[in-house]
Amino acid sequence: MSIANLRIGPRLALAFGGLCLALVFMVGQGVVMLGRVNEGTDTIVTMRMPRVAMTTRMLGEVNDIAVALRDMLLSDGADDRAQQVEEVVSSRKELDAILA
Repeated sequence: MSIANLRIGPRLALAFGGLCLALVFMVGQGVVMLGRVNEGTDTIVTMRMPRVAMTTRMLGEVNDIAVALRDMLLSDGADDRAQQVEEVVSSRKELDAILA
């Protein structure tokens, strides 16, 4: 028996059933995709963000060292140079702590 020979009620029921199956398939596919997005978000939060934070801290310390070296070169006083050397040593210790 072909679809053309069916009455309107069974035809509508078949069409509605097909749409329901397509909808269930699409919902399932959406759930799978949301799972993938969740895995990607977890990777970003647990692995990449701590590295970004560590890199930002390191960049700040490197900038502090650069400023201290510049100030050492521009300074005429020995006491100011000693203070800048202490700043460089302090920043290097902080860098070692970050990398440890």
